[in-house]
Amino acid sequence: MSVAGEVQSPESLRTDDVTFETEGATFEGYLALPTEEGQYPGLIIVHEAFGPGDHYRDLAHRFAAQGYAALALNLYSRIGAPDPDDIGQVVAKMFELDDVQTSRDLAATAAYLRSRSESTGRIGVIGFSSGARASLIFACTTDGADALVDCYGGFLTKATFEAAVTGARPAQPMDLLEGLRCPLLAVFGSEDTDPSPAEAEEMRQRLASVDQPVEIRVFENAGHSFFADHRETYSEAAAHELWPVILDFLGRHLTS
Repeated sequence: MSVAGEVQSPESLRTDDVTFETEGATFEGYLALPTEEGQYPGLIIVHEAFGPGDHYRDLAHRFAAQGYAALALNLYSRIGAPDPDDIGQVVAKMFELDDVQTSRDLAATAAYLRSRSESTGRIGVIGFSSGARASLIFACTTDGADALVDCYGGFLTKATFEAAVTGARPAQPMDLLEGLRCPLLAVFGSEDTDPSPAEAEEMRQRLASVDQPVEIRVFENAGHSFFADHRETYSEAAAHELWPVILDFLGRHLTS
């Protein structure tokens, strides 16, 4: 299996397990930096519902190798991560995260990364699945991000499988799009059902009047979590097609 953006010698990068405090909680992350000392644009990597793990540390390596101060965040730091092998617990934890609090926590993460001496002050966010949904809400309700890559963030028009909204999820992300405050690359799979290609088109229409650069891409022969090379959902061809698209987008909005 060929992995998009694979780093052959991650040990050559500078890495560290980091923590920072925000609103009474200690947040954890894994920071990867280019080998050479200097200042780099920051990139927050937000995991899917299963929680942080080796895949996201590896993604931090890949982005650090491309010139970013890449922080793989534990978004569950406030409430505790689920057992990734217990799908019931995974779903429960995903729905437990409070959207409003999560946006504040992501804003605090961006502020932490900006404050580090290695940062240029420009901060991007890339989220996957439930992490992409959280990141999209963050980008539509705060000024914390300078660019967002939303990789197949679902539950755009509902809170849970049964409910339109809940206490923890009081607004549907699709209804927040007019508040988008940074450039957006939204990634969909042609074979995905949540989010679906139809929702990609609805997003395109709703964002047509927003004064931000927006790119919406639907990748063929790809389902949900097609970039996750640690899972059976991985689509090697689509992942390799997506990788340079992500780098081009981030380069234009964080380094230019």
